[in-house]
Amino acid sequence: MTDLTLDNLVIEKLSPRDQNNRKKLFTYDQSLFDLRSRGYERHLRPDEAFRIIIDAIENPNSQYILLKQDMLFSYGEWFSLAVQRANQTELILYPDPKNLVWNDEKGYFMKGKSSDCSEAKTFTIDQNIPSQNWLDLNRFPNELVEFLCSRPFDRLPEIMKSGNNRSQLWLPQEGIIRPFGRGDDFYDFNLGAYCNYWASRGVRLRAP
Repeated sequence: MTDLTLDNLVIEKLSPRDQNNRKKLFTYDQSLFDLRSRGYERHLRPDEAFRIIIDAIENPNSQYILLKQDMLFSYGEWFSLAVQRANQTELILYPDPKNLVWNDEKGYFMKGKSSDCSEAKTFTIDQNIPSQNWLDLNRFPNELVEFLCSRPFDRLPEIMKSGNNRSQLWLPQEGIIRPFGRGDDFYDFNLGAYCNYWASRGVRLRAP
């Protein structure tokens, strides 16, 4: 399988493996360092990842079928995204964070300024949304769902909307900035900031 493209991006075809042919797990900053050593620039953003997954779900002739299989194999993967619940109703998403650092005692913290990320996106959520809980996507505004999943909730594939493997979202407690990722061994479409370690997959700009 050769590297595939999405718009102006070249996507890493296989996530790095360990000696047991499972995906290697990295902290966010380790993953970013490692993918750059492999010739890539960042992780997939969530909407990019789900465009690939959804295309392979809906189109039997999709060029992304093998890529989707690798994305859903073994452990979940980091996104190029960090999240902060500023207060009960305000959620801030930071695309392409470059300065999130893991510390065994502090957890993740932003070394530097949030302005080192791409332009932050702020979304208003219901004040009754609890932190640190798995919640169905239809409890969140469509603008947020589309930002994360590339489509509003009602246009997502049925497997992402209902059933045991449906997409759910997990938010950190207020005031905490954490990196974002997707999936694990059993729940391929979950999104959230609940893991300290995830697998790595790089993308880079396609040469003109």
